Amino acid sequence: MPKVTRIKSKDREPEKNKDARVVARVSSGEKSSKKETVTEVSAKKSSENVVKVSGKNVDKKALVKKRRQDKKAAKQKEREKKRLERIEKRKNEPKWKKVLLFLPRLIIMPFAALGRYIHDSWIELRQVRWPSRKMTWKMFFAILVYVMILMVVVMGLDALFTWLFNFIIGK
Repeated sequence: MPKVTRIKSKDREPEKNKDARVVARVSSGEKSSKKETVTEVSAKKSSENVVKVSGKNVDKKALVKKRRQDKKAAKQKEREKKRLERIEKRKNEPKWKKVLLFLPRLIIMPFAALGRYIHDSWIELRQVRWPSRKMTWKMFFAILVYVMILMVVVMGLDALFTWLFNFIIGK
């Protein structure tokens, strides 16, 4: 993934000239090849998010997103490699050791799952955006008014049906 470094040219001042140029140094990102390409990019507002890499226009946001995806893929690949190493290590263990280690795991696993559940719940609770005191009172009174209106409607229907049944039965 190419690494882009933006350097403003020193020969022009952007405040005086709207067409000031920005030099972008693009390196391949590989340690073995120190190949760098220097390209110029216009600093106009319309092309502010576009960088020219090797003659092609590339969106900066897309470039950053691609870099994040590459890092994430590398981490995932490393995790998979470690997981496969653990599996290979377990295959080479003697059978008696597997049986002996299974019993403590059987006892500990439910507690580990409970701990993981509590930890994840705590993380979710920290991400909640709690309402302010003023907003809480507004919501409380809105619900209170709604419940009162619904109560009046139910009482009205109850009175209507009571009168209707008494009228039909003839009491």
